[in-house]
Amino acid sequence: MKIQPTSLSTPRARTLALRPAPRTALAGALVTALALALLAGGCDQRDAGAVAVEKASKILSAVTTDGARRSPNDAHLREQLKAALDSVRDIAKTDGPSSGAAGMIAGQTRAALADLDAAQAGEVAFENQLLIQRLRGALDQYTGSAGLAASLSGEDRAAEASETAQSLTQASAALAKTKASADAAEREAAKFQSVITASQAKAKSLRDRAAVLRLDASKTSATAAIALIEQAANAGRQADSLDASMVIVQAQATAKQTEAQAARAQADAQTIEVARLESEKAALADRESTTKTRLSETQAATTAAAADIARLATQVESNHTGKVRPAKEKALAGLREAMDLFRTATGKQTGPGAQSGKLGLAQISQSLADQLSGLARGEESLATAMNLLAAAQPPLDGAARYKATADEATAKFGTLIEEAREGYKKVREDLDAVSDPKLKARLSTALSKLELLSSKQGISTEQVTPEAFRDPAAVAAEKATAGLRKTVDAYFDAGRAGDSEAALALMKLDDESVKAAMLDSEQLGKTLQSLDEETKAKFGKGFLELMPGGQMLAPMVEAAKAMKERTSADFDYKISDDGKTATATAKKPIPGEPVTRLILDGETWKLTFDQQTAQMVKMGATMLTPMKTVFESILKDLRDGKIESEQQMVSIIKTKLATAMPGMPGGDK
Repeated sequence: MKIQPTSLSTPRARTLALRPAPRTALAGALVTALALALLAGGCDQRDAGAVAVEKASKILSAVTTDGARRSPNDAHLREQLKAALDSVRDIAKTDGPSSGAAGMIAGQTRAALADLDAAQAGEVAFENQLLIQRLRGALDQYTGSAGLAASLSGEDRAAEASETAQSLTQASAALAKTKASADAAEREAAKFQSVITASQAKAKSLRDRAAVLRLDASKTSATAAIALIEQAANAGRQADSLDASMVIVQAQATAKQTEAQAARAQADAQTIEVARLESEKAALADRESTTKTRLSETQAATTAAAADIARLATQVESNHTGKVRPAKEKALAGLREAMDLFRTATGKQTGPGAQSGKLGLAQISQSLADQLSGLARGEESLATAMNLLAAAQPPLDGAARYKATADEATAKFGTLIEEAREGYKKVREDLDAVSDPKLKARLSTALSKLELLSSKQGISTEQVTPEAFRDPAAVAAEKATAGLRKTVDAYFDAGRAGDSEAALALMKLDDESVKAAMLDSEQLGKTLQSLDEETKAKFGKGFLELMPGGQMLAPMVEAAKAMKERTSADFDYKISDDGKTATATAKKPIPGEPVTRLILDGETWKLTFDQQTAQMVKMGATMLTPMKTVFESILKDLRDGKIESEQQMVSIIKTKLATAMPGMPGGDK
């Protein structure tokens, strides 16, 4: 529970309020003068009591009217006040002519001693309040370090590292296979070229032989020439036959060369992917090492902070129960005794003396209420600190003890604050009963203040929860994470709605070709979905089932579908130290799914690509763009009724892919 007097509006003011102010010299002088006046008016001849009262009043006047702030530890001052009190206390208990004056002096002297006790209690309470502030600082350190340690512990990159390693192995194997295919195609092309070269040489030889034979035929007899001409014609026919066969071989060689070129282009893209995965693997290893180091440091800091909390909490509890409470109770006991003495003395007076005595009594009553309020504030401060310790996460050793201490302090606070309110209320009622108009006018300000202090508005209470003391940095980090989640959700919502423009608006991409590639990819996905629906309706099979090599694209299509079901809850977020970039790592990654990267654009988080990913997107566009054109053409033919059978569908797919993308899946003639 929290006390907050309106006159103490800042934490610093509230801390200083634990140090009680001295009683005013003016008030002490007035009461002393009143006592002496009563003494003078009460007897013509001074008895022993009167002498004692006069002597005590002089001592009291000397120590309360010099304007100096007396040290509560001034032993000589205490001895003087005790001596003065002892000299008049017994007189005040009698019915003698000096008892009224003695009672007032005794009450004022006892109140002065109580003020010294209150000042001592205030110093002890102030020292303990400083310890509580240190305790709160240690708690902030503990929760901050523990929170960071929990975050670092949650960064289990084993699955991500395993996935990356597996992807790297697969990508490396695919690259090796593609290179092997390219090498094989080049070897086949070279073999065909060797056949072509040999055939060309042989055809040339045959034509040269035919030319020689015809020349010989022109030089011989007609009968002999017939045989030579026949041989020349035969040689020419053989050469023509070789030329015809070479057309087919040349086509085969060209096909293999095209296949090799396509494989080399695919290998280039796969090389980039392998390099990216190798870089990602190294980065993961580096982050893992850094995380382990930071985790070790934060765990050590958490342990050290917990030890500080245990030490400081024990010291605070010990000081509060062994020093603060006893010191405050001592001051309260003194003020209560002073009130009893003053009340008794005032009851023996009539007229102006009684009214002035009531003013002095009201002054002591207010001091008592002030001390009750101060003691309540101390209990509230202890309860708040201990409640925070009891609620700390992860739980502290001794949390149950802290909660018990907090509950005890809260109960004491409730009792004390009500006593303080009642005290202020009683003082106000006493002062309000003053009949002297001039005096009442002088008391108007004090009456207004007392009316406020006796209300719940003047000393208000409100429930204090650990949430009120959260680390501002943690709050700021949570807000930033909320912004990340908002962007991620909006991006996937746009994808599910098929709103490419809205999705791109949530990305920061400086390269227009990357944007174009993403739009082509989105359109290709829509076309594939339409083709799949049309072929299932017409032939009972999905498009990828009919497409030669379509099984190679199926995992990509399924991954794309799964990605569209993503929400922000599927990711763990990490913001960079400078707060300008962040990553969203899937808790359960889809095969081949990269780490999502975000960048702060003004006050809004946007998705972005690193250079390698952007390059891969652009390279992918070289294959996706012609594929999109082919699929759109097939979809149009299908809807126009130009495709009547499953076999015709397969044939058209092969023909169009072979023309647009020779060497790619489904493009073999």
